[in-house]
Amino acid sequence: MKQFSFEYTNTTMLAADLGRVSNLAKSRDIKNIWIQVYVTEEQGECFIPIRDTIDLCLPGAKYVITHAGKTFSGGELSQSSAMVVCNLFEDPSTKLELKQYPFSEESCESSIDEIIEYVNANPWIKLISFNAGNDLSSARYMNRLAESINPDIKMTGGAAVTFELSVTASLFSSDGPLSTSALVMTYIGGENFHARTDVIVGWKPIGKEFTVTKTEGPTLYELDGIPAFELYKKYLKIASKPGMIVNQTIEFPLCYEDDGALFLRCPAALNEDDSIVMMFNDLCVGQKIRLSFGSPDVILDDIAAKLNDIATFEPQVISINSCFGRALFWGDALKSELIGYKKICSSSGYLTGGELLRTGNRIKIFNETMVTTAMREGDKTPDGSGIHTVERSESSYALTQRLATFIDTITSDLEEYTQTVKRMATTDSLTGLYNRRIIEEIIESIAKDNKAFSIIMLDADNFKQINDSCGHKEGDKVLCLLADSIRQIIADTGLEIYASRWGGDEFLLVCVSDKKDDAIHFAETLQSHYHSKDAYPNVARTISVGIAFTKPGENLDAVFQRADERLYSAKGNGKACIVS
Repeated sequence: MKQFSFEYTNTTMLAADLGRVSNLAKSRDIKNIWIQVYVTEEQGECFIPIRDTIDLCLPGAKYVITHAGKTFSGGELSQSSAMVVCNLFEDPSTKLELKQYPFSEESCESSIDEIIEYVNANPWIKLISFNAGNDLSSARYMNRLAESINPDIKMTGGAAVTFELSVTASLFSSDGPLSTSALVMTYIGGENFHARTDVIVGWKPIGKEFTVTKTEGPTLYELDGIPAFELYKKYLKIASKPGMIVNQTIEFPLCYEDDGALFLRCPAALNEDDSIVMMFNDLCVGQKIRLSFGSPDVILDDIAAKLNDIATFEPQVISINSCFGRALFWGDALKSELIGYKKICSSSGYLTGGELLRTGNRIKIFNETMVTTAMREGDKTPDGSGIHTVERSESSYALTQRLATFIDTITSDLEEYTQTVKRMATTDSLTGLYNRRIIEEIIESIAKDNKAFSIIMLDADNFKQINDSCGHKEGDKVLCLLADSIRQIIADTGLEIYASRWGGDEFLLVCVSDKKDDAIHFAETLQSHYHSKDAYPNVARTISVGIAFTKPGENLDAVFQRADERLYSAKGNGKACIVS
């Protein structure tokens, strides 16, 4: 497999470049040519001239022409209005097809049906490279495609983008017209064709977790119940100025983890109410997110490590979809993260409006990420001579990374300490059940909501005898065993029951139900379960239970008193019984 890249200046020069490709293809009897054209000129005035030149010089070639933020080839950034990348498949067994589909909200479902049918009818397909319009809202339909085809097929793609927000990015192909919402699918495969896809992020999570509490459409409204931008004001001292904020937040995007992968989500604009308009927002209520940070040294080290891993695949060509957000981060130094590809093999790519990759049976959308597709025809070299590695920096580990590790460790320690303190404040240290204060608060809350409930009071029979004859440690074991039984039966019955250690060997439970029999059934089941445990010699393992069901308008103290009286009645009736 060979790749040739040309910077577009005019049709005359392009015709000369494509003529040389045509001569090479004819001399080697190459039938399959895949051309990727990345256009950075916003108005797309070169779209048609480039198309016509390709059709003239390489009739029958498959091509896709798309808007791009920037383009690059061989580790070098291009300054021209367009980059033309020609991929030549030399192995005669390699197959190549390209199809363009309408992909608006109205046509997504039918297009996906058509794609699924085509892919399943052509088992030679190993890689699907796709180009999409800049509206990724329809990308969710792609999950059905991923679920319906061979799980071994690699899928990767990018969204068209322009840096001029007033211009809608477009694309088209050898199979269809210019469109802002088309989906161009390039199918590649064959007996000797191999591909691998990879994700390179480089940003690292930092600090505590936050919970998404309000989000809708592209807007993230609240984290932990407060305006989302408060996070940036509090922890990063970024001023609240409504308008575009991407340049202030690009180093510290939000992030979350899913299936072991890190996903970055970058704020684009700030609203008057401190809500944030995201570049792409797939966050949902209840989701856990964190801040992340980008350090050039750490990013470059991650890239070098990933490239050396990719190098073991011995690729002949690497195609790169990189987020235009990375260009905002790097500025004039963007070349720094691309130069390493030059040492591996021929490479090219563009800055996208979103990077897409198949992970399992889903298509995931990335931000501020590089998604790469490494391709090879034929087997790897038996002696590994085809592996070309990238040197990793020997400089000291980035100070920012060490600070981030320190902050992460401190945050983790504080969160663990907070959880410990919370656990100590809410639970009984011996049994792990709620303590008396918390169960009282729970009951008060249930009563305020006008829910029907029962109070269940119980204790371990003959507990004093066990303490006196076997020691307090054995007595503690009895209480823990009874607590374990309570937890087990709560889980088994599925009832809404809250359990606490009331004091000594007494336990108090609240069963939220308008059926008296639920509390009685629970007590009977618990009694049977606890009784089945191994007993101490000459000591029966039983419990006595008193149950009081709430009456409309009844004072809580009266309910507690009735439950307590019925417990003592059970003890007076010979123990090992339930009084309700």
